[in-house]
Amino acid sequence: MKTPHLIAGLGLLLNFSYLRGQNHAIGSSDYALPDPARPGRTVQVRLFYPALTHGNNTPWSSGTFPLISFGHGFAMSYTAYQNIWEYFVSRGYAMAMVDMENAVIPPPSHSDFGQDIRWAAKELLNRSANSSTDPIFGRLNGKAAFMGHSMGGGSSVLGAAIETGFPDAVVGLSAAETNPSAVNAASQVTSPCLMLAGEKDMVTPPSQHQVPIFNALGSSCKVYAEIKGGIHCYYALANLACDFGETTSGSQPGISRAQQQQATYDIVEPFLAWHLKNASAGPFLNMLGDNRYSVVNSCAFTNLRDNEENFDALDCIQGSDGLHITFREKGLFSVYNLQGVRLFHRRVEAGVRLHIPDLPSGILVGHLDTGLGQAVRRFATVISHP
Repeated sequence: MKTPHLIAGLGLLLNFSYLRGQNHAIGSSDYALPDPARPGRTVQVRLFYPALTHGNNTPWSSGTFPLISFGHGFAMSYTAYQNIWEYFVSRGYAMAMVDMENAVIPPPSHSDFGQDIRWAAKELLNRSANSSTDPIFGRLNGKAAFMGHSMGGGSSVLGAAIETGFPDAVVGLSAAETNPSAVNAASQVTSPCLMLAGEKDMVTPPSQHQVPIFNALGSSCKVYAEIKGGIHCYYALANLACDFGETTSGSQPGISRAQQQQATYDIVEPFLAWHLKNASAGPFLNMLGDNRYSVVNSCAFTNLRDNEENFDALDCIQGSDGLHITFREKGLFSVYNLQGVRLFHRRVEAGVRLHIPDLPSGILVGHLDTGLGQAVRRFATVISHP
């Protein structure tokens, strides 16, 4: 028998609201960004960034940060997504909230909006690299993601289809089909993509919107995560335009707005950290086995790193007849493959040795959940065996 190679571990995750655990204050600035490729088009952006103190035009925090360029939903303002920018900016991301295509009449141009999302990211990255008199100079790390909700999600796909390899990641929050078609454009998108959907969404039903976009993506790394019980508008704060459309469409949520927002943060942040901060893929890989989501995954996980402080959760020995694991804590133990498919699931007791025969070869994820009041401990140990 030999000890399997332990590649990654995940520590204590606290299931608290998005306002807890902040590391940065939030500063803000307004930008008007003329696009030379579209004469007369000036992209209006409200930039939120990690700062030393809260407020307008306050000094940035020290360090460099990735950029998220965000597109709002139809008939909505960027202000409806305060929860999203507060969560991500406090955790070390700059967020460019694109304030364009807000009107209902005339109808918004999805093509222009996709280009706006792209241009906001390109120009702010350029100013960070080259504009020494701009407060953003030297503050971005050169990495960017497009993120959008509904119309903004579909338009993010249109923007990402323009240039191979840019941005570094794309996140759709119930991305909607657009005109021109995001489904048709998706084959030109090569960036890593995370497409979220709400199981109960009747505004943009997943089978008609997010699933076709996901299936058409040209990305070698793409993940579809359907939030169980989720609906269309619960990613954002309560908003009259979106919530009215949700009500008339017949959506019936199976979870609360706060629960859907937490489910969104919990899977999006480790995905972005992986692609924008060069963080380990382990925490994101762990989320693929979370029972709040139904997942389809095509990503290969290669940058999994040692985290020895969590290896004392269990002793694991590989034998010719399978894996033998002794747990030091009781809980629910599951084994997943890299596609998020659960291969094994059982409640375990501390000090009891578990034998798991007939697991397939490759890299597998052992996931131990122990209920501790409001907190949940999730240990993810990736086990590589021939």
